[in-house]
Amino acid sequence: MQRAILKSAHITTDKTLLQAKRILTMSVGVCLLFFTSCGKAEKKSEDQPIDTAKVEEETDKNVAPIDSNDPKNTTEKTDNISSITPVVLFLGGYTSCPRNAEGNEDPRTMDLISMFDGAKAGVADISGLNETRYLLSCYGFDPESISYVLSSEPDKVRFKKVADMEADFAMLIKDLPNPVIFVTGHSYGAYTALKLISGAAKETTFAGLVTLDAISKVGCTPANALPAILGGTPVPKECLEAPADINTEEQKLILSKSPTWLNYYQTDSIILHSSEFASAQNFKMHYEGTGINPHMEVLYDEAVENSVVDLIVSKTKAAAEQTAD
Repeated sequence: MQRAILKSAHITTDKTLLQAKRILTMSVGVCLLFFTSCGKAEKKSEDQPIDTAKVEEETDKNVAPIDSNDPKNTTEKTDNISSITPVVLFLGGYTSCPRNAEGNEDPRTMDLISMFDGAKAGVADISGLNETRYLLSCYGFDPESISYVLSSEPDKVRFKKVADMEADFAMLIKDLPNPVIFVTGHSYGAYTALKLISGAAKETTFAGLVTLDAISKVGCTPANALPAILGGTPVPKECLEAPADINTEEQKLILSKSPTWLNYYQTDSIILHSSEFASAQNFKMHYEGTGINPHMEVLYDEAVENSVVDLIVSKTKAAAEQTAD
């Protein structure tokens, strides 16, 4: 019920405001850069219904058993070392969220926030958990810098390098009792999610990874894509495929750290789309619209959102039950 209320409120208020802000941003040129939403497509359809039962049900233990006598393993007073700690990351794409009063992109108002709200509400309904930790991020015009918010300081928007965010993530989960970690990313955010997992400490494992139309920051840059959008030159092939710089070996490494990896992609946009990953469970989606609209439409697909939320809630619940046993 709580999730339904949140979802309804978001659809009727926040989502309308977000789209209005994107239209305003377009008027000053953001729409000319390919990762910005230029309006929502009118219709959408899926290649096939998403069967969440296909998602692997196994829940991996993320850390070694915690020794309660070790001072290093004491965290916030509200944490119970015998309980699990949900950790959720939602990573938005290039110019994916409006600016705040300080002039920085604020991930607390990005398009992915609906999925975050649903996941957080669903996890809150599970008894016996420690407080959910989270990291929300999005990109501005400089793909080498990123805006992000941590649950440890929810009112502070940080604007730093991606490496700084990765270091803060490591600190966020350091010494947490039984962290169960989920990462969801869209576009450049999906690429960032993949790199974060592959570069994470060897002992860090993830309960679930969801990539939404992943685009390479290395191969598909604003510099090489913008001329194609403005001048009709051919679109770089790197903007029309899953990140090729994440090779088979790196994909295997990512899968070893996150055995559940769901990849949603579309090929309806002739300007910007992803494709399958060999190591992921792939879902090809279909959306109507022109330009980059299909690339953005996955963010508003209720079936995708439900799949992401259900994955997080079901695996968190299974991990809690396993710990209780």
